[in-house]
Parts: sequence; C-alpha cells; structure tokens
Amino acid sequence: ALLCPGMLAEDGVELALRIVQDPCLKATRLVRMLPLGKRPDGEEKTAALHSGLLRKPVGRSRLIECLAAGPRPAGAEGRAEERPRAAPRQASPPAQAGAGIRVLLVEDNVVNQKVAMKLLAKFGCHAGVAGNGIEALHALETADYDVVLMDCMMPEMDGYTAARRIRDPDSSVRDHAVPIIAMTANAMVGDREKCLEAGMNDYLAKPIDVVRLQSKVMEWARQPAS
Repeated sequence: ALLCPGMLAEDGVELALRIVQDPCLKATRLVRMLPLGKRPDGEEKTAALHSGLLRKPVGRSRLIECLAAGPRPAGAEGRAEERPRAAPRQASPPAQAGAGIRVLLVEDNVVNQKVAMKLLAKFGCHAGVAGNGIEALHALETADYDVVLMDCMMPEMDGYTAARRIRDPDSSVRDHAVPIIAMTANAMVGDREKCLEAGMNDYLAKPIDVVRLQSKVMEWARQPAS
C-alpha cells in the first residue's frame, strides 16, 4: 500500500496504524510517499510499520524497485530513505568466447573499422573487412562467413541494398542465408523494422556496446541455416 500524508479522508499515519491492527490487512507492506524536502511526521508512531519511503515525484524505476523489494527489518539504518545508487558495473565479456567464428565487418569509417576489428579479435573471431556494400558482396562471393556486421549508411552501396542483394537467390554470394546484423547510428523509431524488411536478421545501434556486440555475434553465429 502506498500511503500519502495529508490525505483528505484520513491521515496516512492513522491509516497505517489501522491497517496493521486489522487481522485481514496486517500483512500488507506499507510504503510512505512524501513531497521532496518534507520530513516524515509521526515517524515515532510508524517506524515499525513502513518498509520504505518514496520522495515525490516518484520515478518509474524507483517505484518498481520499491514495490518488488521484500520488507526490511524495522529500525534498520537508512530503512526509509531513498539513497543514491551507483550505476551497475557492466560485465566484461569472456575473452576468446567467439573463437573460430568468421565475421565480415562492412563499415566505411576507418576509425570504426579499427575499433570493431580489435573487439572481434579480442572475442577470438576471425574477421574480414569491407568498405561498402559492393566490397561486401565480392567478399561473400569468394569466402564463407558465419555473421555479417553491416553498417547501413555507406557510399556506393548502402547496407540495405547490400542485404537485399545477399538475400537474392540470383546473386553470386555463396550463402544467401548468412546472418546479417545491422549497425546504424540513426537509432530512430522504425529503423529496426527497415533493417528487417531489407533482409537483415538483427539490429545494433551505434555507439556499439561491447557486451551486446559479442552477444549478438555469438547468438547468430550459432543459428541453424534457414
């Protein structure tokens, strides 16, 4: 139950006392909600009743976290106060987890090429690089790859056109079903759907998150051909 002080019908402190005294309701967890900067009144009366305190305006993530948490011991230090939380540390991907996976990186930006190639090497992948869609088609006509990382915006032939050519059974690529993961800096509504309509399998927004990159490569490299 979320209780706000200053309610018109009944004060939140008195309501909390009535709830815990009711045999049918006494197991209900109580959380106080207070305006920012207001000190809790009646704290001495309800210290053992409330399992948490929320300051208004209440953020969605904080509300969900508070409701999902179990009750805390009465009188515990910092029991009712909302404390700043450190950002969770991002887990580092296990090294060499992608050993033996063959990846074709299709990217026209030289700096992005170098960064991505270093990451793929760190994962243990064997990677080739193409600077645009035309080069990607040529690479796929002469060698087999487990995954293609396809930038969407490139000169001469963009990633959407290249993906359609790869899926075209009349093209000369060796594997028309090779998984294609789109990489785009647009990150706008509808971009993912546009990539899927072009024949790509998945989508990564730039800047690329290291853990998500490895997860996507590992996931699609192990998908059965369809």
